[in-house]
Amino acid sequence: MLDIPTRGPGVGIALARATEALLRAVGGDDVQVLFPAPVAPDDPGVQLGLVAPAVNEVVIAPAAARSLSSLNHEGRLRIQFLFATSVVDPIIQSQGLASAEAFFNGALGIVHQGRLLRVEQVEADFIGSVAYLYKVTASE
Repeated sequence: MLDIPTRGPGVGIALARATEALLRAVGGDDVQVLFPAPVAPDDPGVQLGLVAPAVNEVVIAPAAARSLSSLNHEGRLRIQFLFATSVVDPIIQSQGLASAEAFFNGALGIVHQGRLLRVEQVEADFIGSVAYLYKVTASE
Protein backbone atom coordinates (compact mmCIF):
# COMPACT_ATOMS: atom_id res chain seq x y z
CA MET A 1 0.00 0.00 0.00
CA LEU A 2 1.23 3.46 -0.87
CA ASP A 3 2.12 5.52 2.20
CA ILE A 4 0.63 8.98 1.69
CA PRO A 5 1.73 11.64 4.16
CA THR A 6 -1.20 13.36 5.84
CA ARG A 7 -1.66 17.07 5.50
CA GLY A 8 -4.47 17.42 8.01
CA PRO A 9 -8.05 16.22 8.27
CA GLY A 10 -8.91 17.64 4.85
CA VAL A 11 -6.97 14.85 3.14
CA GLY A 12 -8.93 12.17 4.99
CA ILE A 13 -12.26 13.84 4.23
CA ALA A 14 -11.35 14.14 0.55
CA LEU A 15 -10.32 10.48 0.49
CA ALA A 16 -13.64 9.46 2.09
CA ARG A 17 -15.54 11.35 -0.62
CA ALA A 18 -13.33 9.87 -3.33
CA THR A 19 -14.05 6.40 -1.92
CA GLU A 20 -17.79 7.09 -2.14
CA ALA A 21 -17.41 8.26 -5.75
CA LEU A 22 -15.39 5.16 -6.62
CA LEU A 23 -18.04 2.86 -5.14
CA ARG A 24 -20.72 4.67 -7.17
CA ALA A 25 -18.62 4.42 -10.34
CA VAL A 26 -18.17 0.66 -10.07
CA GLY A 27 -21.93 0.20 -9.83
CA GLY A 28 -22.33 0.43 -6.08
CA ASP A 29 -25.23 -1.56 -4.70
CA ASP A 30 -27.82 -0.76 -2.08
CA VAL A 31 -27.20 -2.91 1.00
CA GLN A 32 -29.89 -3.55 3.61
CA VAL A 33 -28.75 -3.83 7.23
CA LEU A 34 -31.41 -5.19 9.60
CA PHE A 35 -31.83 -4.15 13.24
CA PRO A 36 -34.28 -5.33 15.88
CA ALA A 37 -37.12 -2.86 16.28
CA PRO A 38 -37.78 -1.57 19.79
CA VAL A 39 -40.79 -3.18 21.43
CA ALA A 40 -42.91 -2.16 24.36
CA PRO A 41 -41.84 -4.38 27.29
CA ASP A 42 -45.39 -4.52 28.65
CA ASP A 43 -46.99 -5.79 25.42
CA PRO A 44 -48.46 -9.21 26.32
CA GLY A 45 -48.40 -10.38 22.69
CA VAL A 46 -44.65 -9.88 22.54
CA GLN A 47 -44.10 -11.46 25.95
CA LEU A 48 -46.03 -14.58 24.92
CA GLY A 49 -44.39 -14.81 21.51
CA LEU A 50 -47.68 -14.22 19.71
CA VAL A 51 -46.35 -11.25 17.80
CA ALA A 52 -43.41 -11.67 15.44
CA PRO A 53 -40.53 -9.38 16.32
CA ALA A 54 -40.26 -6.44 13.97
CA VAL A 55 -37.09 -5.25 12.30
CA ASN A 56 -35.86 -1.88 11.11
CA GLU A 57 -34.09 -1.78 7.76
CA VAL A 58 -31.29 0.69 7.10
CA VAL A 59 -30.28 0.99 3.45
CA ILE A 60 -26.68 1.99 2.77
CA ALA A 61 -25.67 3.05 -0.72
CA PRO A 62 -23.31 2.94 -2.45
CA ALA A 63 -21.65 -0.24 -1.29
CA ALA A 64 -19.63 -2.94 -2.97
CA ALA A 65 -19.66 -6.64 -2.17
CA ARG A 66 -16.91 -9.11 -2.90
CA SER A 67 -16.92 -12.83 -2.34
CA LEU A 68 -14.26 -14.23 -0.03
CA SER A 69 -12.69 -17.66 -0.40
CA SER A 70 -14.64 -20.30 1.45
CA LEU A 71 -11.97 -23.01 1.42
CA ASN A 72 -11.38 -22.73 5.16
CA HIS A 73 -15.00 -22.05 6.02
CA GLU A 74 -16.69 -25.34 5.08
CA GLY A 75 -18.34 -23.94 1.95
CA ARG A 76 -20.22 -21.18 3.78
CA LEU A 77 -20.97 -18.03 1.84
CA ARG A 78 -18.68 -15.20 3.01
CA ILE A 79 -18.95 -11.68 1.65
CA GLN A 80 -16.93 -8.58 2.40
CA PHE A 81 -18.93 -5.37 2.07
CA LEU A 82 -17.15 -2.07 1.40
CA PHE A 83 -18.73 1.18 2.61
CA ALA A 84 -17.47 4.75 2.34
CA THR A 85 -17.26 6.40 5.75
CA SER A 86 -18.82 9.55 4.26
CA VAL A 87 -22.03 7.54 3.81
CA VAL A 88 -22.00 5.42 6.99
CA ASP A 89 -20.81 7.98 9.56
CA PRO A 90 -23.94 10.21 9.30
CA ILE A 91 -26.11 7.10 9.80
CA ILE A 92 -24.07 6.08 12.85
CA GLN A 93 -24.38 9.58 14.31
CA SER A 94 -28.16 9.68 13.71
CA GLN A 95 -28.47 6.38 15.61
CA GLY A 96 -26.52 7.87 18.52
CA LEU A 97 -23.77 5.24 18.35
CA ALA A 98 -20.09 5.73 19.04
CA SER A 99 -18.53 3.64 16.27
CA ALA A 100 -19.03 1.61 13.11
CA GLU A 101 -18.23 -1.52 15.12
CA ALA A 102 -21.13 -0.80 17.50
CA PHE A 103 -23.44 -0.09 14.55
CA PHE A 104 -22.69 -3.22 12.52
CA ASN A 105 -22.27 -5.56 15.50
CA GLY A 106 -25.70 -4.45 16.78
CA ALA A 107 -27.33 -5.52 13.53
CA LEU A 108 -29.28 -8.74 13.06
CA GLY A 109 -27.43 -9.08 9.78
CA ILE A 110 -26.95 -7.86 6.23
CA VAL A 111 -29.27 -8.92 3.42
CA HIS A 112 -27.40 -9.93 0.26
CA GLN A 113 -29.19 -11.51 -2.72
CA GLY A 114 -32.09 -12.54 -0.53
CA ARG A 115 -29.91 -14.17 2.14
CA LEU A 116 -29.40 -12.90 5.67
CA LEU A 117 -25.70 -12.85 6.53
CA ARG A 118 -24.31 -12.52 10.06
CA VAL A 119 -21.68 -9.85 10.68
CA GLU A 120 -18.34 -11.43 11.62
CA GLN A 121 -15.86 -8.58 11.50
CA VAL A 122 -15.74 -4.81 11.08
CA GLU A 123 -12.54 -3.05 10.01
CA ALA A 124 -11.70 0.49 8.99
CA ASP A 125 -8.99 1.71 6.64
CA PHE A 126 -7.30 4.96 7.65
CA ILE A 127 -5.17 7.70 6.18
CA GLY A 128 -3.46 9.28 9.14
CA SER A 129 -6.11 9.31 11.82
CA VAL A 130 -9.11 9.64 9.48
CA ALA A 131 -11.09 6.56 8.42
CA TYR A 132 -12.20 6.52 4.78
CA LEU A 133 -13.47 2.94 4.23
CA TYR A 134 -15.31 0.36 6.34
CA LYS A 135 -14.88 -3.32 5.49
CA VAL A 136 -17.56 -5.56 6.95
CA THR A 137 -17.23 -9.31 6.62
CA ALA A 138 -20.42 -11.34 6.90
CA SER A 139 -21.29 -15.01 6.43
CA GLU A 140 -24.14 -17.50 6.57
